[in-house]
Amino acid sequence: MSHRSLMNRRQFLQTGCFVGAGLTLAQGCGDRSTNPQFPVTIAKAACTGCGVCVAFCPHQAISLVASGGTDSSTFTALIDQNLCTKCLTCLPVCAYDAILFQEF
Repeated sequence: MSHRSLMNRRQFLQTGCFVGAGLTLAQGCGDRSTNPQFPVTIAKAACTGCGVCVAFCPHQAISLVASGGTDSSTFTALIDQNLCTKCLTCLPVCAYDAILFQEF
């Protein structure tokens, strides 16, 4: 996914509201920051542990943790859902598309 399409997606998600099938307006357009229906997660298989998302997160909600393999120098990003406000600043900075935003 190109940087331009990610930015367009982010702008849509911040300003628009897409109501999916079976969702009411209250469920689909609620505040993302407090709505667990919109989790931001890390695709561990795609994450390289480069730390760019950690540097860009304005809420310090992303940290690097040891991935648990035999190599102790391998890290994976982890999002603290209690700190994450779903601002999506991290989404376009990940060059590996490892940050996932689940709209539904």
